[in-house]
Formats: sequence, structure tokens, C-alpha cells
Amino acid sequence: TLDGTDVLNGSTDFVDITEYVQSVNINRGRQSQLDTFNAGTLNIVADDKASGRQFDPLNTDSTWYQGALGIAPRRQVQVYGGTAGTAAMFSGYVFDLNIDYAEPQLSTASISAVDALAQLSQTTLTAFTPSAELTSARVNTILNRSEVAWSTALRSISTGVATCGTVAYEDATNALAALQAVQFAEDGRLFANRSGLLEFDSRIATSFGTAVASLGGTAINAIPIQSLSNIYGAETVVNRATVQISGGTVSSVANGTASQTEYGIKTFSLTDIPLNTAAAGSALATNLVGRFSEPEVRFSEASV
Repeated sequence: TLDGTDVLNGSTDFVDITEYVQSVNINRGRQSQLDTFNAGTLNIVADDKASGRQFDPLNTDSTWYQGALGIAPRRQVQVYGGTAGTAAMFSGYVFDLNIDYAEPQLSTASISAVDALAQLSQTTLTAFTPSAELTSARVNTILNRSEVAWSTALRSISTGVATCGTVAYEDATNALAALQAVQFAEDGRLFANRSGLLEFDSRIATSFGTAVASLGGTAINAIPIQSLSNIYGAETVVNRATVQISGGTVSSVANGTASQTEYGIKTFSLTDIPLNTAAAGSALATNLVGRFSEPEVRFSEASV
């Protein structure tokens, strides 16, 4: 049972489908703080029969029918509920809409949606060589490319602290991979937030971020926790970091000797990072060791 409203349509003129929804599953995040964010996904199961086959792309009488395309992919979809209030829990684009038929005259709609990261993963760059600029400016430079054309209204870019160098991007470079390399250069975060904006957080913003949702509790609008997992051990430790900048031949190395004595040597390596100088690579390596030289309890997964 949903505690809020689900909406589905191809523009900002959304349609409320809560009464037909049987289940909702949202999956987003990353495995560890040293990983890139995976594309967020949404899966909705809805009662197509109860809706009068409104979801069926073959039903030309559906109020959502769009000519020969039926209910077309890439319609916007948003999910609301729980403590999110007037803010969406997920904003993305319909990727698949499948109908399963069964006797006696039953039909179920399975709606799969993805967020902005999935959209960018399907885009490639044409060859270009930007000048040296802050990581945040490099993110905007990539998003401004005509072959990407990511709306400025769909961005939330904080000012970076690291500088990207003059990097020659080859033809057919994946746009998301290029952006994630900038994320590593900054030691920040790049993800699609729950409002559907592509968000780039700087190194400082990542260190001092604040929670945007509260899980658990017994209030009517609470988001109950179904399962919770944490990790604690050597897998959370980095006490030797190596960083090779784009065009460089030698890696900068930082060591946390006290941590290495205590936990053994745990190495994390980055290559082809678009920083402007070897000194910047050295600073990044030092920052990584400083953040991860001691094990910490980290929540790795939560199901609600």
C-alpha cells in the first residue's frame, strides 16, 4: 500500500495512477564511497485490468495512447510517498512498459524507469579538447556539448576544488564515463537526485553532506525499514592510494603507514584521471588515504 501518489505521463501534465499500483521498487546508490553511482531504477507493477487497460500500448482507446507509438518510452515518471512530502522519491523516464495477460481476463502492467545517469550512459561525445578548468566547469562543458545537450534546468552543480587539465576526449567517448572520471578527479559525487536533477557535489560538499530522508519510525508518514545492512572491516580501508593523471606516465602515491601496520596494505588505484598537474594527483591520493585509512561502520543497503 502506497502512502502517497504515483504519477505517469509524457510531460509535466502528470496522471495519478495510485489506485492501480500493486508494488513499487526503487533502487539507487553505489556499493561503496569509492565507487561511482549506478543508474537509479524504478519498477512499478500495476493492475492493467482495473484501469480498463489504460496502460496497454495496444489499446487505442486508452486516454494515454499516443498514435502509432502507443504509450511511448521516455515519458516522465515520478513517485511520491512517506516523509518525502511534496518532494519526489524518484524522478526518471519510462524505459519499458510490458503487459502480462492471464486467465480469467487478467492483465498486469510492469513499468520500468531509469534516471538521468542511464540517459547519459547512452550518449557519446565527439572529439574535442577543452582548456584547463575547475571540475565543476568541466562537468558543465561536457553537458553543454551539442551531442549531449543536457538542459541547465536539470542540473545541480556545486563549485569544485580541483582543476581538470587540457584533456583530449576521443571520438565516441561515453558521456557518463567522462563525467564519472571528473567525479574521481574531484573526489566528489555525481548522481541523479530524487528530483531528477543531475547533481555534482564537490569534495567539501561530500564530506559535510546532510541527510535528506529519515527511515524508520511509527508515524503515519514514516518510511518503514524492511531490511538494513552494514559493512565493517578491511573492505572499507584504503591506506595506499595511487593516482595517474591523464597523459602522465608515473603515478602519485600516498601511504598511511600506521594503517598499513595495523591492517595490512590496502591499495586503491586510479588511472587516466583528468587532473591538470601531478601535484593535483598527489593531493587526491593523500585525500583518499586521509579519508579511508581507518575502518568505519557503513550502511551498505537499506530496503523500505
